[in-house]
Amino acid sequence: MLIDTTSKTLLAMIIAISTYLIGSINEVVFILFVFMSFDYTTGVAVAIKDKTFDINKGIWGIVRKIFYVKIIIIAFLTNYVLVWTVNTLGMEFSYAKVFGYMMVIFFIAQDGISMYNNWRKLGIKLPIAFLKVFENLANIFNQNRK
Repeated sequence: MLIDTTSKTLLAMIIAISTYLIGSINEVVFILFVFMSFDYTTGVAVAIKDKTFDINKGIWGIVRKIFYVKIIIIAFLTNYVLVWTVNTLGMEFSYAKVFGYMMVIFFIAQDGISMYNNWRKLGIKLPIAFLKVFENLANIFNQNRK
C-alpha cells in the first residue's frame, strides 16, 4: 500500500513531536503524574466522606487533569519553537525546556496545596511547613498575576 506524501509528512511530524516530548519526560514530570493521581483520589475521598460525591464533578476532575497534560505539552512545544528559532538566528539559548518545567512545577504546587487541604478534611494532621512549601512554589508563579 502506498502512502501519499502528505500522510508521510504528517506521520513524520507526529513521530518527531512525540520523540521530543518523550525526551522531556523525567523525574519531575513523573512526580507531577503522582501528584495528579493522589490529588484526584484524595478529592474523591473527601467527597465520599462528606456525602457530596457527584459523578459529574468526578469526571470534570479527570478532564481538568487531562488539560494539565495538554497545557504542559503546549509549553514544551513552545520551548522547542523558541530554541529552534534562536538557533536558526545563530544565537544561543540555554533555557531549552524552561516553559515546560515551569508549568510542571506550577501544577505540582497547585496539586500539593489541594492534597494538603484534602488530607486535612479527612482528619489527617500535617505540619503547616508542608503546605508552605507548595504555597511558596505557587506564589513564585503568581507574583505578577492579577
